[in-house]
Formats: sequence, C-alpha cells, structure tokens
Amino acid sequence: MIEVVAGVASEQLASPTCCTDYTVGDLIDHVDLVAQGATALARGLGQLSNTNSSHLEPDWQATVIQHVQTLGKAWDDPVAWEGVGNVPGSDLSNATWGKITLTELVVHGWDIATATGQSFDLPDRTL
Repeated sequence: MIEVVAGVASEQLASPTCCTDYTVGDLIDHVDLVAQGATALARGLGQLSNTNSSHLEPDWQATVIQHVQTLGKAWDDPVAWEGVGNVPGSDLSNATWGKITLTELVVHGWDIATATGQSFDLPDRTL
C-alpha cells in the first residue's frame, strides 16, 4: 500500500476507480481512515472516527504513508490480535478486525494501483 500511495500523482486523485462511486482520492482517504481506526483498535483505544480528508492536504502522501506504517507496527504486536474489538455495536474479535483491515488494504490497494496504472503484486500467502 505504501508503494502504491507513493506512486499516485496528485493529478490522478480525481481519476475514476473500479469502485464506481469513488475516485482515487476518495479511496486513498478511505484507506487512511481505515489505517487510523484499525491502529486505534490494535492499541485497545476503540475505533476512532476521523472526518478529515487527508488526501486534500498538500502533504497527503506523507500523511497516509505514515498512518499505514503505524498501522503495520500496531498490528505487529501479538497483543493486538487478542480479545474483542472495542467498537460500539460490534462483538467481533480483534483477530477478525485484523483480517478485515488486511482485506481493506489488499482490495483497495489493487483498486488504486489499477486506476493509476501501477502493478500490485502480493505474495500468495497474503492473497
């Protein structure tokens, strides 16, 4: 995801994606929000809601990349995978939330890469 985000030019943010209701910028913003919320979950803080559209800020790439890196570090802690996620109205386990987060990154990573002419080759284990 970090490589894909780094490979998106600002002029591509308005480009359409396979998700017909979302532009490249919309999906990058979605990935950023997922990264922030899932990081909070991994750290036992619940899922944070954030209405900022980071892709509209001048430094959107650096911000999203930082959030994705932080997400990876948070879920690298084995404790993040234990217990039940602190999400109102949900009783999903943290292990399930971790898998949902990975799915979000894989699916939308492919969406963004395809829309911007980038490759998105992942290990079979990840897929």
